[in-house]
Amino acid sequence: MKAAPTGAGAEVDGDLLNAASLADPDAAAKLHPLLDAARGYLARGLVPIRLSPKSKVPPGKHDANTVTAENAAELLTYANLNLGLRLGAEGGGLVDFDLDWPEARRLGGLLLDRFARFGRAGAPGSHFILRCSTPIKSRKYDIPELKGVSGLPEEHAVCVLEVRAGGYTMAPPSVHPNGEAVVWENDPGLVEDNAEGIYQKAGYLAFLSVAARFYPAKGSRDDFCMALSGALLSAGLSEEQANRCVVRVAQAAGDEEAGKRGKAGQTAAKIGAGQAVTGIPRVVEMLGLPEAVAGRFRRWLGIADGRADNRPEVVYSENRLPETLDAAEAALLASGVPIYQSAGRLVQPIRLDNSECDEGVNRK
Repeated sequence: MKAAPTGAGAEVDGDLLNAASLADPDAAAKLHPLLDAARGYLARGLVPIRLSPKSKVPPGKHDANTVTAENAAELLTYANLNLGLRLGAEGGGLVDFDLDWPEARRLGGLLLDRFARFGRAGAPGSHFILRCSTPIKSRKYDIPELKGVSGLPEEHAVCVLEVRAGGYTMAPPSVHPNGEAVVWENDPGLVEDNAEGIYQKAGYLAFLSVAARFYPAKGSRDDFCMALSGALLSAGLSEEQANRCVVRVAQAAGDEEAGKRGKAGQTAAKIGAGQAVTGIPRVVEMLGLPEAVAGRFRRWLGIADGRADNRPEVVYSENRLPETLDAAEAALLASGVPIYQSAGRLVQPIRLDNSECDEGVNRK
């Protein structure tokens, strides 16, 4: 049945539901899953927004289409409307990992598996959502240095993924403009992370996605995976984490020997022995990408470009305190100096024979 639109004077073309049925929540859930979903989002402290049928945009101004407990039945009286969720501060701190490249979607579960996930048939695993405990800005992980390079995706050619913390995202149970249903693939509840952790995961995922897309041909894959391991270890990952990432990249690229590509142990042993290892420059070379990409990879991974005087530089990260401490300790031992400068102060390091933290971790 068609009828004139209601709610905020917006023009909506859709199938009108019987208003009496919407008064009963149980009946509404069966007849109108969109309304049931909106009420579920509201119960989680999220902010739904009404979208036009098979569309990513609302039928009018955003504020007039914001769904509340009081106006939900009125705004969502059409069965084939779409539903969005506000992001950022206006959306209860909701953040959306929007994965554009197919490789990012294949690898998303490697780093984002704790978060709720939805997608559609043509782009499974395209969105992971979570709450951020601190204010955060949207950030695109694009790679404009690749413009004109062959082998890029047809859509979002140079944008690998995006961390979205503003506006809104089209959410289940909407219908994509191409007719595909948007559905939940995994919904463990809304997990919380901080801004640094979110950006860090996004940077790692973007880097690994590019590595998977331009993965080298047979004959050079072992050397490439050694270099990839070196880059990941330099970024602060453990041997186990680096191996898992390398193997998953190889799998995403269709490498039939993916299980043999974990080289982090060999690379770490060389580093421990003071031997030179390959890293980002070699990764870029073996992927056949422009040299300028190396700087972007370093920024994504949080690796400093290095100092002009070749002195060690330790990048502090609250999410990698053990690795930061190890790097600082190694730099102090290697320098052999009795005094160093920290934040304008002169500090004399000493080594304790034995120390123990609350968790029972001993350092010697």
